[in-house]
Amino acid sequence: MRRRVEKIHGLLGLQRNWVDITLPDDRFTHYLEHEGLAEVLAYRKQRGARAQEHERYTRSIKTLLRVGERSRRRLHRKALGHRMEIVLLDDPSRMKAGEQLRAKVLFAGKPLRNATVSALHARKTGVATFQSTTDGRGVARFHIDKPGMWLVRLVHMQSCDTRRGEEGCEANNDWRSYWASFSFSVDG
Repeated sequence: MRRRVEKIHGLLGLQRNWVDITLPDDRFTHYLEHEGLAEVLAYRKQRGARAQEHERYTRSIKTLLRVGERSRRRLHRKALGHRMEIVLLDDPSRMKAGEQLRAKVLFAGKPLRNATVSALHARKTGVATFQSTTDGRGVARFHIDKPGMWLVRLVHMQSCDTRRGEEGCEANNDWRSYWASFSFSVDG
């Protein structure tokens, strides 16, 4: 006899080890512009560009799963203790298109201010991208205009010039960065 699954709720999290990349100046500049890292661009302009930049990055990934009925559990608000992570302050399973979603960014357990955060949604015409900047409490706000799968993401980068020898700034690294994402579904 097959048993029918009524509902499944879960929060998956993954924190990746450090990865090293090297990019030529023009590609690194484009990457910074794409991620909205204005402070890093300004610092590089002041310091002077290099022919290539060495970066060490780590990723923190979260996915909210829901099959079946809504749950009273508040998994969307759960912090997993990643170095940088996104916590949803609003339950996407209870949202309708047209409502606002609040996402809090934590870095080392504390709110990350003035960070550029993106929300992405796949459409027939391509991926729609919305950007927001975190406030003094580390909260970014997005207008969720369509149902379906959403991804909230950001990159936080720090210069190794003043952090030499700290985790992520060993050897010849110029930058260390933390990438975080949170994927979830909005029903309608």
